[in-house]
Amino acid sequence: MEFRTTVSVDPFEQKISYNSKVLFLGSCFATNMGDRMGNLLFPSLINPFGVLYNPFSISQSLNVLMANNLFSEEQLFNQGGLWGSFYHHSSFSSPSKEECLTNINQSLATGREFLKDIDFLVITLGTSWTYQYRKTRTVVANCHKFPAKDFDRIPMTEDEIMQMLAVAIIKLREKNPKLKVIFTISPIRHWKDGAVNNMVSKATLIMAAQKMCLSLHDCYYFPAFEIMMDDLRDYRFYAEDMIHPSSVAVDYIFEKFVGAAIDSETAKLIPEVERLIQAANHRPFNPDTTEHLQFKKTQRHKTMELQKRFPLLNLSVLLEQFQ
Repeated sequence: MEFRTTVSVDPFEQKISYNSKVLFLGSCFATNMGDRMGNLLFPSLINPFGVLYNPFSISQSLNVLMANNLFSEEQLFNQGGLWGSFYHHSSFSSPSKEECLTNINQSLATGREFLKDIDFLVITLGTSWTYQYRKTRTVVANCHKFPAKDFDRIPMTEDEIMQMLAVAIIKLREKNPKLKVIFTISPIRHWKDGAVNNMVSKATLIMAAQKMCLSLHDCYYFPAFEIMMDDLRDYRFYAEDMIHPSSVAVDYIFEKFVGAAIDSETAKLIPEVERLIQAANHRPFNPDTTEHLQFKKTQRHKTMELQKRFPLLNLSVLLEQFQ
């Protein structure tokens, strides 16, 4: 007898390998997934604008990445002694205007270069609610602790979400036809919106993502939200705030992602990569013994062979450890 419901995920037609470049954009769940990909040494980049929750800001970030201009001091504000940007998460904020602007433009340059030839774009949508700054009538990526009275809270419709993201994706594909897109909905509840508004928001995002996957080629949907709601529907799979998934839950969802999105040959390689990482982290009592020097030589050879097979893999840190 089965005492739980499990969510099965159909394998994607186009899959990620160690020769694929993957850009993660969106909510903090995009960071969770991207971190795990990075830990396994997949060529990846996460949120060059910081965590973004709504589809407007995500599509806006793609448009900025595709442009040529940099951010200027005029686009920054000072709030509570910190300089920041309404295009960015508060992780870019700084007491120094120069440091804030430098960090923003350095991250922009890195993201812009990475975007040129990515293979996969993973977009994690958090909420359909947006906040419009009344003074400029512009949607912000983050409210940066400005007073609530400074913003109008406006929901996006399915059609608005589809229009903004589809236009950005089509524009990206004009220069990069090989681009594949994976949509997922963050399983993190936006509880401040209230129970009903949170579910309406998630439903809007799901419908928009599903429609985009039907209308755009090489576009896939990964059911992270559905796995959390129906497969892991128990408070033991939540963090202490009872809103965010626990690390165990994120690991489980990531395993499902690997099963659907990572090609079989690469999946077989993951344990090999993990063993190399574990070997690099090994700290012997005496690093000068003949046995340990031979161990490092063997591991370095294995790492170099792996690098030859997958040129995009950044194994420089491992190679340094095995010097």
